[in-house]
Amino acid sequence: MKKILERTMKCFINRRPVVVLRADEPVSSAISILPELDTGAACVIDSRENLVGIVTVRDVLKRVMSAGLDPQKAKISEIMTASPRTVSVDDCIHETLDIMTSSGYRYLPIMDSGTVVGMADIRDLYEAIQSLLHQKVEYKASLMARMFSEPYGYDPHTLSDSLVQSGRAG
Repeated sequence: MKKILERTMKCFINRRPVVVLRADEPVSSAISILPELDTGAACVIDSRENLVGIVTVRDVLKRVMSAGLDPQKAKISEIMTASPRTVSVDDCIHETLDIMTSSGYRYLPIMDSGTVVGMADIRDLYEAIQSLLHQKVEYKASLMARMFSEPYGYDPHTLSDSLVQSGRAG
């Protein structure tokens, strides 16, 4: 498990496109593009292409829709989370998970030399860990099957039957 969590965020780059919106765009831009690209968050940049915020579907629901703002008139800069916490491509999965869970973030921009190169989504992180653990379990199961099969060892069915008969089974 330790090796899995020590993998870096590089493995999350190019998993899906990074959605980037400008701070001066209307919120309606986020409303149309986020569902279209099947993502829950977008990075927000200024006119100099610097990361200045992050906007999520939740931001739109809480700060626009429930407040009765007009999505055509409200600007993304008015509802975004400004100066978001970021992670580096060299940060480990466990460091990113620690930041996300301790701070309640679902998304974090992934940076490389000051440029946004990806978006960490907590669901993707857990899915990756689950997948890697599944692979590890499958590998160990295949090793065990080979160890206990002829001609290397015992047939697992015969072994469990003989353990039950001898009274040594759990």
